Amino acid sequence: MLVACPPAIVVLEDMHLADEATLDVLRVLGGRASTLHALVIVTYRDDALDRWHPLRLVLADVGAAAPVTRLKLPRLTPDRRRSHGGGPRGARRGAVP
Repeated sequence: MLVACPPAIVVLEDMHLADEATLDVLRVLGGRASTLHALVIVTYRDDALDRWHPLRLVLADVGAAAPVTRLKLPRLTPDRRRSHGGGPRGARRGAVP
């Protein structure tokens, strides 16, 4: 008996720092996107990717195999961090260091 899996959300953060094994996970997810019931969210700093960065190549492959929506977010300035409750390096007032 086959049991349907509920939809899932997969978040892969800071992929500009990813090792080869983690990039392989993204390749597999991208290659199976049409059969997965999942939203895959990938975060990375595009200013950390040079022309030949391995992630750039993986993203091109995934984009060819699956529908991709890219959202470019502006960097958080110190003023914007403070307005969101974070101080220097994202520390919050009253948080335990």
